[in-house]
Amino acid sequence: MGNYCSECGAFRLFPERHQCAPAFFVWCDAHHGEHDEGDRVHAFDAQSAAEEWADQTDSDGDYVILSGSPAAVRVTAVEGGEQQWFEVTGESCPRYTAHEMEPPT
Repeated sequence: MGNYCSECGAFRLFPERHQCAPAFFVWCDAHHGEHDEGDRVHAFDAQSAAEEWADQTDSDGDYVILSGSPAAVRVTAVEGGEQQWFEVTGESCPRYTAHEMEPPT
């Protein structure tokens, strides 16, 4: 995996100094069964874990969240603690670029 952490997937510019962000379980009714603990996501807080989960999950090709269907997710730290609920929404941000060219003929 080169400069990417095998545990959390983060890019490590200085691997010897890297510390993984805390791990969270993110659960969504539309993606997980009732007894499933959810997906393991590394982030610095529960809200960031919900957003990271959406980024990883929604980019599977369907883009359900980006197309306007919010997801209700439950986030719990792997190390324990209370669960928090978040409504995750997304927006697509078009980006345009221009490059100088010769006049069309």
